[in-house]
Amino acid sequence: MSTEDLRIRNTPQISVAGLKLPHREAVQTLLTLCQLSFKNLKNIYCVQRKSRLVLN
Repeated sequence: MSTEDLRIRNTPQISVAGLKLPHREAVQTLLTLCQLSFKNLKNIYCVQRKSRLVLN
């Protein structure tokens, strides 16, 4: 799952890695990704630099 595929839109559904998910599921998925990344601080830095969260 690439962080560059993450898209957050101002709609009821959020697309995570190309998958349309209900808002609650999408948030849970993002939280899980953050928790996994937290194990490696360098990982978090890369995620912050590479992620593109698109707000429409």
